[in-house]
Amino acid sequence: MLLISKRIREIRTKHKLTQTEFGKLFGVQKSTVCSWEKGNSSPDDKIKIEICRTFNVSMDWLFGLTNK
Repeated sequence: MLLISKRIREIRTKHKLTQTEFGKLFGVQKSTVCSWEKGNSSPDDKIKIEICRTFNVSMDWLFGLTNK
């Protein structure tokens, strides 16, 4: 789960989004995004898919199975 949290933060900061702005894209609060980034929780599968589609990254990349 820690790698997913790092990847989410990487996507968010690369696109210059605040946690609030990132959360709004997926219908969650800033505190939820913060929890994801700290590795305290993980987005559900539906949101993981939405993150990948929105930012054009593969699920393999998000899970840390590849660096591409």
